[in-house]
Amino acid sequence: MQFKDENGNYPKYNKDLLEGNLTFWRDEFANFKEDKFPLIKFEFEKNDTQREFKQRIFKTLNLENENPDDFFYFRRVDISNSNFSFIEIFQNPNDKDKPILMNALLNGCKIYIERKEHEESNRISGKDIIL
Repeated sequence: MQFKDENGNYPKYNKDLLEGNLTFWRDEFANFKEDKFPLIKFEFEKNDTQREFKQRIFKTLNLENENPDDFFYFRRVDISNSNFSFIEIFQNPNDKDKPILMNALLNGCKIYIERKEHEESNRISGKDIIL
């Protein structure tokens, strides 16, 4: 569904524009049901590079002054209707200009980011969390 802008015009349709959800990961989320995660909607284009995708995330979170390399990025992987796990994405710094499609980032994706200040063993993927 589209809504008119303040001038009474419909926005131009962009077939490449997708929507995702993101949140900062907190260790206490491991005990929450998914509907309790504080997700923020953001838009991205299916042809974005990893660098562009991260820029959209940081703009949405008002973190433009942060270094995207100071964060871990995870994608939610559905195992069944009630279970899911996380997989780390964007691990290779040389892939910044590669398309996000190689990470299966599609419409409705759920992205979790975590600051790297935590030890390697505290990362979501290191815990192999299945909720």
